[in-house]
Amino acid sequence: VFGVGNTVVTILLKKKGAQKSSLIDPVNDYILWYSRSPRAEAHIRFNPLYERRELDEETVTEFSRIERADGAEISLTEAERLKGERRYYRKYPERIEADLPASRLFQITDS
Repeated sequence: VFGVGNTVVTILLKKKGAQKSSLIDPVNDYILWYSRSPRAEAHIRFNPLYERRELDEETVTEFSRIERADGAEISLTEAERLKGERRYYRKYPERIEADLPASRLFQITDS
């Protein structure tokens, strides 16, 4: 539609389960991201999907799961016990960044 010069990226989404089709691999969906202006001009606007939040007691109450730097997902309670002693991240959330660098808090929802 926009041409090769306007291509930003092709994102592959792997779906769960198998569907039957005689066309493209039915386990994948593809998101094609193009810009209005050529990529070389670098006038592409991008709005991040996530906003950075302060790491405080309210945040650790709402986001009770941690994705560690190695990709493992654990509960905040499990993380509090990783070093052999109780760390009390809910009371002292600033310890999370010190003890688990490059980890991210998240929550599981149905929506």
